[in-house]
Amino acid sequence: MNDDYSDGEVELLDGLHRLHPSAPAADIRERFRARTAAYRPRRTPHRSAVLLALAAMLLLTVALLRSHDRDNHEQETIGLQRQLTAALQNLSAATRLQAINTAKSAPAGDSVVTAALVSALLHDQNANVRVAAAEALAQLAPSRAVRLAAAQGLATERSPFVQVALLDVVRQLQPADRVHIVRQLLAQPDLDADVRDAATQLSTL
Repeated sequence: MNDDYSDGEVELLDGLHRLHPSAPAADIRERFRARTAAYRPRRTPHRSAVLLALAAMLLLTVALLRSHDRDNHEQETIGLQRQLTAALQNLSAATRLQAINTAKSAPAGDSVVTAALVSALLHDQNANVRVAAAEALAQLAPSRAVRLAAAQGLATERSPFVQVALLDVVRQLQPADRVHIVRQLLAQPDLDADVRDAATQLSTL
């Protein structure tokens, strides 16, 4: 090779050869890959599965809360029923009146509360308690129990105040039931004049 090139050219080639980069060692390549991997965005494994699990947990939580609220509501209703039944057997008329006022806050369609009010209407010895029971029944949705109580009450009740309160119950009934009950009431020969006027007006509705 020295015969083909001059001394200056040989020296130049030797210098260029020394400047040519050598391949990086294996350990350097591994460290490079490890460092660059740290800057790559990491993917969350099974992202869809995680989202589904969170959604399932949320639905379960909502269901448990609703079940808890329903159980609390049922317990409150049962407590109200027991208090009402016990209070209506109290010897104090004031206590029985208070119980009926409390019953007005009971859920609509509560058969236990309805039965307690009907019993007070038909059997309580105090006219004010019977009036309060009639007023409470007038606020309930018309049902067979309410209709029968109104008919029986007007057939046996002799207090004009209770009779007028019962007419408010009758007003909530279906027209055919209302007309039948009012006609039976108007057939009573000793009916109070004010009650007769109220019943007559009701029959024209």
